Amino acid sequence: MARIALQQISSKQAEFNELSGLRIPKRQEFLFKYLTQAEQAKIRSIYGDKSVNLWGAKYAQSAAWANMVDNQTLVLFRKQQDVVMRGVTVFKVINEELALALWGRDTTDGETWPLIYFLTKLQKISLKSKEVNECLGYSPNYNWQGFNAVRTQKANDCITLLLDKLKERRL
Repeated sequence: MARIALQQISSKQAEFNELSGLRIPKRQEFLFKYLTQAEQAKIRSIYGDKSVNLWGAKYAQSAAWANMVDNQTLVLFRKQQDVVMRGVTVFKVINEELALALWGRDTTDGETWPLIYFLTKLQKISLKSKEVNECLGYSPNYNWQGFNAVRTQKANDCITLLLDKLKERRL
């Protein structure tokens, strides 16, 4: 079953993390200093020699992170009321050292984002969050907080509907 992960980008720290992990891909050489040989091989098998897009979550979001399945989770990134980017998870690691090297510590609580997930098919998009909310059966004004993973039949249906909407808008 496909899944949708809802991730907000709402603070200055999240905007910095967006720039340093999503908008500017990381070179594999940098990442490999913090990854095991098995993890390095996995990344090479997915990305070849290309740079890598990734995002992290805090331990408090471990249940949502655990519900993300490689190649079956569409991640939607929201700023204010707009969904601005999407990607598909392909690999996950728990790695505090890498998180610190990428993003440092959150200035509000001193934590980092060690629940790291790697993305492919990253693309800028333009959707209203209310379209996603309605598709998933939430209130149109539902304000995603933190990080959520949805794994219901509605997620399957919603992915199809959202991708159709995005195709329509490109025509």
